[in-house]
Amino acid sequence: MNLFKLLRYERGLTIGEVASGAGVSRPTISALEAAEQPKPSAPVARALADFYGISVAELLGVSRLDSSDVAA
Repeated sequence: MNLFKLLRYERGLTIGEVASGAGVSRPTISALEAAEQPKPSAPVARALADFYGISVAELLGVSRLDSSDVAA
């Protein structure tokens, strides 16, 4: 299950509720969940992150590097 679908499931929301709440089309949400569209555009990412109350980085599954991940 991808992160877009997981976020929606964790909150018990329908695709329509996410689309309406974030101001994004239902087909866009469906495509993101089906991984047909691998990454959202910047405006869609911001709208979804704001809707879910998380950062865009979290929405995209980007984690902060710790010092062991950085080459010296």
